[in-house]
Amino acid sequence: MTVNVEAPATLEGGDVMVTDAVVFVGLTTRTNIKGVEALKSFFKQEVIAVPTEKVFHLLSTVNYIGNENGCDSSRACGSSVF
Repeated sequence: MTVNVEAPATLEGGDVMVTDAVVFVGLTTRTNIKGVEALKSFFKQEVIAVPTEKVFHLLSTVNYIGNENGCDSSRACGSSVF
């Protein structure tokens, strides 16, 4: 399956973290809210936009390691979502 992202939407794979229950999408210089909206039609899970201020990609500081566990450096991300 393919996610259709058309301008003005932007979406970078490094900003997308898929978990069992939720898909987190970092709002960065490469991913905007319209890109998040495009993912909402693709995933069955809830899709949550995560404002980030200090990182290039969401996955630079937050990773899902399975079984409802994650590893994060949320201060580095600049977001209070985690």
